Amino acid sequence: HQDRFGPTSTLLACRREGIIGACLFPTRASSLAGADDVPRDLLAAGLKRYNVWIRDFAAKGAPTLNAIGAFSMQDVDLAVETIEWCGANGLVGMVTRPNPMRGRRWDHPDYMRVYETLCEYRLPLILHEGTGAHLPTLGLDRATTYLEGHAMSHPFEAMSAVLQFTVGGIFERFPELRVGFFECGAGWL
Repeated sequence: HQDRFGPTSTLLACRREGIIGACLFPTRASSLAGADDVPRDLLAAGLKRYNVWIRDFAAKGAPTLNAIGAFSMQDVDLAVETIEWCGANGLVGMVTRPNPMRGRRWDHPDYMRVYETLCEYRLPLILHEGTGAHLPTLGLDRATTYLEGHAMSHPFEAMSAVLQFTVGGIFERFPELRVGFFECGAGWL
């Protein structure tokens, strides 16, 4: 029911907790970016549907609620189109997984268009590992339980992405690019 979980109840919870601004991130929607073999039409439709829904949800709670868009690096053209749509429709950031997609690391030349578009729309890139990815995932070869895999994949994939952004020269080439590495702990930095 909308009153139990929707913009109104979310705003009430924010007020009760003294929160004056919140960014709304995808959970299950980020699963679309958790495989690099999702058919393009299905990927595009799923991402569009989520991004429209979260935009509309946040708009009902503005200015307190802010939408973060979901996208996938599986298809660079689709990634650029999704970022452009989100930037033009008031979303305040973009989130995807840090894992390699189709064998491409974050410093792959194909991805430069994505960084240019993020900078053009002044949208931060947020990398967030998730459970159940059907992608190369650091640490899974040593995990024997779900908990071990979950606990290792988040910081290990983020550490790898940080290296690719720094050593790979992305931050040097795009000094205005803002990147967040989420839910991975920061002690290793």
